Amino acid sequence: MPHLLVEWFDDMDGSDETAALARGLTQEIVGQLSKFKDIVVVQPLGQVGPDVGYVVAGSVDMSDESFRFRVRMLNRADGSVLWAHSYDGTTRVPDLLKVQSDIAADVATSLAQAYGAIFEADSKRIIPGAPNDRAAYFCTLSYYSYRAGFDPEARPSVRSCLEKATERYPAYSTAWALLSLIYIDEVRFRYPFDSTSSIPLMDRALAAAARAVELEPTNVRALQAQMIALYFKGKSMRP
Repeated sequence: MPHLLVEWFDDMDGSDETAALARGLTQEIVGQLSKFKDIVVVQPLGQVGPDVGYVVAGSVDMSDESFRFRVRMLNRADGSVLWAHSYDGTTRVPDLLKVQSDIAADVATSLAQAYGAIFEADSKRIIPGAPNDRAAYFCTLSYYSYRAGFDPEARPSVRSCLEKATERYPAYSTAWALLSLIYIDEVRFRYPFDSTSSIPLMDRALAAAARAVELEPTNVRALQAQMIALYFKGKSMRP
């Protein structure tokens, strides 16, 4: 899995207020990123190991009534910037905690969602003949690559890969969740909608999602798959 180091964000003003806001944003973003179970979030406690491939860094400027937060994700190997964004917010006390939470959620989603910056960067590092112990992870990357454009020609191979991954690694919650989503795609992208053939496939999608949630009840991918499977299961049963 990709390892992501979240550094303590810099306070550019040197004031106690800016330093507190910078630390608060750091902690919020770590908390949001930690909800994604297919990345490993690391904080700088002593020497950082060689398995950390990506770094999140940022800075905060503050005025009397507003602040600007600049954040970027870098490739740790060469320092290249893979993603960057800036956010503006108010320093009014009633709004500040919500603004921090909203910013952290947007950063985490931009980096760790199925077609976000982390997996886009990782997918470019795929090499043929990857070691067997990484096969399941590369299989999930193939799903994220498919998900970026919903290529129908890629769907069968991605489904087969995920089915094999769940057979070999039956405790891999994310693989079960992505397998459920692939089954759902086969239903929702089939035109015209065929309820007869769709119901068995939706049963498999729901079962895969349930297995994913059973393995990791807080896994974002698993919960997403279960939510969508329940929705389309109801749709497939309509007359």
